[in-house]
Amino acid sequence: MEEVKQYFASKGLEAKDIPKGVLLHEVLGLGVLLSVWGGCYLMKPSGRFLQTLQKTQPQLWKKAETRMETSKLLSKIRSSKFVSSSQGTRLVVAFGEGYFIRKLLVPVLVPLKLWVAVVAVIALKTTTSSSTAATTTTTT
Repeated sequence: MEEVKQYFASKGLEAKDIPKGVLLHEVLGLGVLLSVWGGCYLMKPSGRFLQTLQKTQPQLWKKAETRMETSKLLSKIRSSKFVSSSQGTRLVVAFGEGYFIRKLLVPVLVPLKLWVAVVAVIALKTTTSSSTAATTTTTT
C-alpha cells in the first residue's frame, strides 16, 4: 500500500483527486458496457452457436426457448412501447453476449480502466494547475 501512496504522491495526486478518478473509472465502465452491448447487437456473436445448437440439440433448444419466453426482462422489453418484440429479443440476447464477453475481459479491462483514469486525472490536474498559474501571472 505504501508503494501505491508513493506512486500517487510522485505524480502529484492527493486524496482529493480520488473522486475524479472513481468518476472517470465509472464513466469508462459505462462506455465499455454500451460499446460491447452495441457491438454484440450488430455482430450477433452467438448466432452460429445458436444455429448449431438448434440443429443438433432440438430438445435443448426448445427448453432454452421456453426459458426465454418466461424471462421477466424480456417480457418488460416486449411490453415496451418504444421497442418492437423482435428488437427486444435481440437487445436481451446482445446484453447476455456482452455480459459474457465483459466477464471474460475483466482481467484486462479493470487494470486498463484504472490506468486510463489515473492518466486522465493527472492530465486534468496538470491542465488545471497550468491554467491557474497562467491566470495568476496575468492578474499580477
